[in-house]
Amino acid sequence: MIMSETTRCKRIVADLLNFARQQEVLAQATDVNALLDEVIEIVAPLPEFNQVQIKRFYATDLPEIQADSEQLKQVFVNLLKNAAEA
Repeated sequence: MIMSETTRCKRIVADLLNFARQQEVLAQATDVNALLDEVIEIVAPLPEFNQVQIKRFYATDLPEIQADSEQLKQVFVNLLKNAAEA
């Protein structure tokens, strides 16, 4: 338990430091559905998702958006991990 909480604290501090740093936004055409698929493939094998079933219900008519796909990936990873922990 101590190890997992230490790891969680480390992740929180790293996320806060990353948030505080000024990063250049690299906006480009981004397919949100494809990006979500990539993120799910990244997080699904993690231990906290062993008892979690991720269902994909995507809008088929979403246009591409102008966004920094790496920043959006981080947002989606964080949301999914928080949901799995909850």
